[in-house]
Formats: sequence, C-alpha cells, structure tokens
Amino acid sequence: MRINQSTFSNLWRLFQITIGATFAKRRLLRRYYNNESSVLEVGCSLGNLTPAFAPYHNMTYLGVDIDSRVIGYAKKSFRNIENVSFVCADLRKMSREEKFDLVMLPGMLHHVSDELLVELLRSACELVSVGGRLLITDPLETSSSDPLMYRIFMKLEQGKFLRSKEELDKLVSSAVDLELLSSEVVPVYPTFIKVPKVCDFRVYYFQKS
Repeated sequence: MRINQSTFSNLWRLFQITIGATFAKRRLLRRYYNNESSVLEVGCSLGNLTPAFAPYHNMTYLGVDIDSRVIGYAKKSFRNIENVSFVCADLRKMSREEKFDLVMLPGMLHHVSDELLVELLRSACELVSVGGRLLITDPLETSSSDPLMYRIFMKLEQGKFLRSKEELDKLVSSAVDLELLSSEVVPVYPTFIKVPKVCDFRVYYFQKS
C-alpha cells in the first residue's frame, strides 16, 4: 500500500513538513495575502497550508477537497479554530452565490489532467469577488539530471501531470480571464536554510475587475 494523504495521514503530514517544503509553501501564500476577509483554498488536503492563515482572526478560511477522508482529518485538526472550516466538495459544483476575496489553488494542478485543469480554473474565476484575487502556484517538471532532492520531492508530491513553464503558462492563460498582476518562478527549499533547493514553483496572481 502506498503512503499518501488518505491512507497514512499522520505519516504523510510528517513527510510534508520535514522534506515537503511545507513551511516554504506557507510563507509563499502569506506573501500574497493582502488582508482579504475571505479565503478559499482549493485542494486543501489535510490542511498542511491552513496554518498560514489561521492566525488572522479578521478573516474566514474555507478549505475544499474532493477526498472526504482528508477533509475529516482537517476538520479534526482545526476544530478549535473558529475562523477555519473545511468541506468535501467538487469546485465545479460549488454554489456561485458565495464569493471569496482570495481564491487559491496552491500546488494542486499537477494532480489533474489538462482538461480538468481548465475546468477548475474557470470555476475558480467564478468564485472570486469583484476586486478579489486568484493565486495559483504549482511545481514545474524536473528532469533526470536534476539533484536527488528534486526527485525525492516530486516522489512525495505524487503528481502525474507535472508541466514545463511554457505548458503551464499556456493552459493558465487559456483558462483564466482575469487581469494578471504578476507571475514569477519561485525556488522552494525544505527548510529556512536555502540548501538544497527541492523545486521551482510557477506563481500566477490575478485580480477580478
């Protein structure tokens, strides 16, 4: 049996924290958080990135995932934090009546096909409030010549659809009809010490006019 977020949640979370660059991912999200009052994270899994927002009591955070088991784990882990909630749902079927000031898809697009990626991004755009932001981050593909830590990190990520920068740029631009505020490639490290680098994340930051 493979170790993953559903079968061995505690062990999976430990791996993510120790070599999965969890703290670097949280710092990246906080860098783009601009005091929005409502945040939606798509593909929240066990809530590994939720602590990036839990300290902000003047906002609400909703984590969404299609896996009921990881949502159950996340609900239990954060049950004492009033401004944090989780729901098992398909983003494409969520009500469009509730809008969010910040919608995030952090590091989850490499788990879905090109067709589903486009559907998810279009649905995400519909859930962004007027004046709100859309934040997308995803690791870029690696090659056999990359360092060992690169390959270990990607084994941990278990994504079947890693893409090049050019491939990801093309898909995102075809799906997102919002104003692009910025885009960048961010090196990611497993600890506060910037050695070794485990991957590069492509980051897109949009605003709905």
